[in-house]
Amino acid sequence: MKSIAIQHPHPNNDNRLKVEWNLSKRCNFDCSYCSPHTHDNHSLWKKLDDYKKAVDKLVKCTDKEIWLSFTGGEPCIYPNFLDLISHCKEKGIHYISVCSNGSMGAHYYVKALRWLDNIIISYHFEHEINVLDTILTIKRHLKNETMHVHVMMLPDHFDKSIEVMKTLKQNDVLFGVRRIRPLYMPDGIVARPHQKGGNLKLTENGPDYSDDQDYYSKEELEFFRRDLHEYI
Repeated sequence: MKSIAIQHPHPNNDNRLKVEWNLSKRCNFDCSYCSPHTHDNHSLWKKLDDYKKAVDKLVKCTDKEIWLSFTGGEPCIYPNFLDLISHCKEKGIHYISVCSNGSMGAHYYVKALRWLDNIIISYHFEHEINVLDTILTIKRHLKNETMHVHVMMLPDHFDKSIEVMKTLKQNDVLFGVRRIRPLYMPDGIVARPHQKGGNLKLTENGPDYSDDQDYYSKEELEFFRRDLHEYI
């Protein structure tokens, strides 16, 4: 394993240890643009005690503030996720964040705020789940916690995406636009929107997205070139 150094200019970072924990590739969504490298619907979970032991070792290895971010897959579908983040707080983890698809419902996330410091919701338009109401409910229950929404810009759904962003802006919910980087089919052709079976094209420098413009129409590409305020 190769170690890398990541520079971040925040003055407090010398006193922080930031950890991104990919809890599992398992997810309850099956988005066409998600690579098998990061997503499946069958990866096994570890036992809760095993996860707790990992947390305990992490806490013992440093005197710095630990900032822990849970990703996946979908970490919130782990049956004992709330128990796990509760244990993290009990052991002194300073900051806990989770990136979720919002599918667990408002009640779940509001309960999780007891231990979370930040929630990131990825808004995926391939799935007919009313994530917007969940986001607005979470917003009403935020105190010192923060929330950010990643709006996944799915081709042919830009009108709906813009309406969602208008509602988020009206309710002072922080959000960002996420341009989807498509996968490649076995024949090397860029996967079309909603086309499943694609995968990453890996190079020495990481994934190759050189042909990603074929994924969007000319009008949709123009959206990314213009100021978002022109639309919302």
